[in-house]
Amino acid sequence: LTSEQIKANAQTYVDQAFKILDPEKTTLRYNSEWLLSLNMEDLLKLASNFTVARILERDDFHKRYTNSQPISLHEFLYPLMQAYDSVVIKADVEMGGNDQLFNLLAGRELMEKMGMEPQVALTMPLLEGTDGVRKMSKSYGNYIGLTDEPADMFGKVMSIPDELMVKYYRLASTEAVDEIDRIEAGLAADELHPNKVKRALARNIVAAYYDDVAAEAAEAEAAGRGGASAGKLSAESVGASAALISICVIISRITGFARTWAMAFALGSTFVSSSYQVANNLPNMLYELVMGGMLITAFLPVYLSVKKQLGDRRGNEYASNLLTIVVV
Repeated sequence: LTSEQIKANAQTYVDQAFKILDPEKTTLRYNSEWLLSLNMEDLLKLASNFTVARILERDDFHKRYTNSQPISLHEFLYPLMQAYDSVVIKADVEMGGNDQLFNLLAGRELMEKMGMEPQVALTMPLLEGTDGVRKMSKSYGNYIGLTDEPADMFGKVMSIPDELMVKYYRLASTEAVDEIDRIEAGLAADELHPNKVKRALARNIVAAYYDDVAAEAAEAEAAGRGGASAGKLSAESVGASAALISICVIISRITGFARTWAMAFALGSTFVSSSYQVANNLPNMLYELVMGGMLITAFLPVYLSVKKQLGDRRGNEYASNLLTIVVV
């Protein structure tokens, strides 16, 4: 990346940080102020404070080394540079995700070796992104930006898996701990509707970075888009898909019926044996034609309705129960 691209990317994080921090009470420093002025002698002195064995204690380095995966030499310099940041700004506290614990402790270690009071390392749990699997990251495209428009922010929160709602309440909302405990218990006991709980979460998060008016407007916009999409889905997409499936089922059963009759005569069977094969397959054909088609046709709209009204978990339970019945 060019220096201009780096500055542009950095500005996006500054904009998000100032959604929380007061710019007038915040001093913004770029570590390029001191890192770019380091010469080879400075770098060697800095590197002499750490051993390769110590750097390999970092979790991701340890895993890659154990699995014989390559580690570039410049990657070893990253924790050194971050530790040096703490020394230069005389940090009292450094906060980061729990995946940054090694780097934060490296800052403490370097400060002690330079005769300074070591910083306090404060770590926070990582929050999974909207995909519900990987940590929230702009690189993964599963992030909710603090500068997103209210409607986009609301929609992204609504897209997270139901299983993550409580974690989002604890790490990203302004609700009191006691209230979150009540919500968690209510969800576990099926006393609270997951969709309503998630909407309340989305409103809370939007209001935290905008205001209540923006949160209500975002919910109304999302409801309008969701209602239109759901209506279109059930009336057009589901209807067309169900009709296509039914037609395909009918055609496949009719051609299968004709194939059975033709095979019977092609193999030189008598009229009686051919009639027997047709009669033997007729009940199966009628079952597949009527029950199979009805099952497929009815499943889609009912499944989507259950998922929309009762949440992902209930929708998956419905599908699982239906599959069990069919298999049995």
